[in-house]
Amino acid sequence: MVLKKLIALFALIVGAGSASTFAQTPKVLKTAYVPSLSFAPAFLAAEKGYLEREGVQLEFQTVQGAADVVSLLATGQLDLALVNVGATFFNGAARGFDTKIVGGISAYPVDPETRGPAPILARKALVDSGAVKALVDLKGRSFASNAPGGIVEYSLAREMQKVGLPFPAVKIERMAFPSIVIAMANGAVDSAVLPEPLATSAISKGIGVPIVRNPVPGTLVGSVLFGKAVLADPNTGAATLRALRLAVNELQSDAQFFTASNLAIWSKYTKVPTATIAMISTYAFPRDLVLDTKSLMDQQKYLIEIGLIKTEVPLDKLVDRRFVVTR
Repeated sequence: MVLKKLIALFALIVGAGSASTFAQTPKVLKTAYVPSLSFAPAFLAAEKGYLEREGVQLEFQTVQGAADVVSLLATGQLDLALVNVGATFFNGAARGFDTKIVGGISAYPVDPETRGPAPILARKALVDSGAVKALVDLKGRSFASNAPGGIVEYSLAREMQKVGLPFPAVKIERMAFPSIVIAMANGAVDSAVLPEPLATSAISKGIGVPIVRNPVPGTLVGSVLFGKAVLADPNTGAATLRALRLAVNELQSDAQFFTASNLAIWSKYTKVPTATIAMISTYAFPRDLVLDTKSLMDQQKYLIEIGLIKTEVPLDKLVDRRFVVTR
């Protein structure tokens, strides 16, 4: 009788332990991201355990831009994306794709005089020779962009409008951000917009010189997108956003951003040395992932102006009101 009781007690303990282990198994979300510090809050949430505490794990994979992820989100092959939205996203929304914006994770600083985290750069040799002194001098020259109709080309187009240039007044070359640095160094392209930490890397190495220090100040840069699977699982969606909001609210000052532990995290996800990252210009990170809808809709308007999308998609087709906080 005693032996039977001991066996039963052992089974109960083992069973409880197994149930506990099962309950703690995190929900893995396949997550696409562009290796830019505009998505620093997500890196922080992953490394500091905020996501794990919510029962979520992000399985990161790098992409070149939003054009690579929209259809994968809509079909459940990806769960979450950290990208700037572009033509592919708006066209997908118009067709009813199961992909929605659920938060704004980064923006350009509002001060036009500051050196922003994504300046318009010209090759240093062109600036030193006097061939390029200002944005207007890029007319007819090559410009490298990671994706059609994204934040890079939007920034360039809106700044060109200010000096009376049509878009594109430059010859656009498509390539991934790390390849742009190499192409500029080799003289293969004349200009670019590079996100941090690549902008500081190019400047510190004497490859590029800012000719527009902070394009389109205050503009929404990075967004959090949920795909089909997470949209159908609101508990996981809400848990993920709680962790990301906790992280973004810890990055409201340079003092918070540039701690030694954070520099190591930024280096891990961008593959750039901490010494370079310590010199960068930071993005603005909207508290609580508040989405700037005015900026979002202006980016859509620009895409209509250049013919990459045909008609305006209403805001309610772009965002999920269950999750997003807007202004």
